[in-house]
Amino acid sequence: MSDLELVVEQELRLLDPEQAEHPERVRDLFHPYFSDFAVTGNVFDRDTVLTLALDESNAALTVDNIEAEQLADTVILVTYRSHRSDRQALRSSVWVLEDGRWLLRHHQATPTQQRSA
Repeated sequence: MSDLELVVEQELRLLDPEQAEHPERVRDLFHPYFSDFAVTGNVFDRDTVLTLALDESNAALTVDNIEAEQLADTVILVTYRSHRSDRQALRSSVWVLEDGRWLLRHHQATPTQQRSA
């Protein structure tokens, strides 16, 4: 598996609502200095995101247009669009390679206009 494939797999794993019930399973994917600019406009650190993981923020979340691009030997950018019944967002994640492991350093979700049917 390539680094790009591995990082996309890890990103999708973090979005899996089943992981929210067991935040200790994904803790090691977050960089110690992780930051999240949430779709709500709030800013969170790693500990806060893991504490909030027990809510249902990823419930019924689907993604499309996922792409990964290696920006440097130790940096990968992942972008995609997320969909829930009540909102859509453009998302980006920055993953860094440290000590042989890809860690999520920063995530941002920007709300987009919901299309009417």
